Amino acid sequence: MKNKSIEELNRQIKVLKLVSKAMLITLILLLGVTVYGLLTKENKVVFITLMPIAFGLLTIIFLQYASIKKIKEEIKLREK
Repeated sequence: MKNKSIEELNRQIKVLKLVSKAMLITLILLLGVTVYGLLTKENKVVFITLMPIAFGLLTIIFLQYASIKKIKEEIKLREK
């Protein structure tokens, strides 16, 4: 991060936010389908298998927001 300009860091924040939002939408859809399948279908193996994937996506989203926070802190330090 030290060798990137403020403009590049701002672009990186925008990209991370966009990817995070897309992953969040995917996570919501995946959880919805999984819960629906668990409640209505007899073959629950597929839907049980999808649950760890949803939690993995959630972890990645948290990591991306942590990266966004670090980049914002770096920008604040440079602007002082």
